[in-house]
Amino acid sequence: MVWRNLIVSKNLDVKGKTANNIMQWYYADSLVVNRRYQRKLVWTLQENRLFIDSIMNLYPTPSIILSTYEEENVDGKLIDCYEIIDGLQRLNTIVRFVNNEYGIMLDGKEYYFDMQYVPTAYTKK
Repeated sequence: MVWRNLIVSKNLDVKGKTANNIMQWYYADSLVVNRRYQRKLVWTLQENRLFIDSIMNLYPTPSIILSTYEEENVDGKLIDCYEIIDGLQRLNTIVRFVNNEYGIMLDGKEYYFDMQYVPTAYTKK
């Protein structure tokens, strides 16, 4: 096999996505977890809060890697699917925070995400 002749993807997209993108994919059931290589959710509440704190303070965080493909749904319509290659814990943390399943602690008080900034989440809630 000659490695230099291999192409990873012609449609590689390394652009950042917004929390609204993530929530749209989540509510459309477009995020796919492959249990063959994704471990179970293991982060504690404190670890979730620390990750959200990192995002809010614009600290560098690891990339979330998704593989995109189309799949036919039950109506025969093609839909976009996003298989989670790396970042299940981080995606879960973002989704749960935006859905107000927990807040972040500041000066001993818990603050929750303001859902009006993510229209998809606000509508679903």
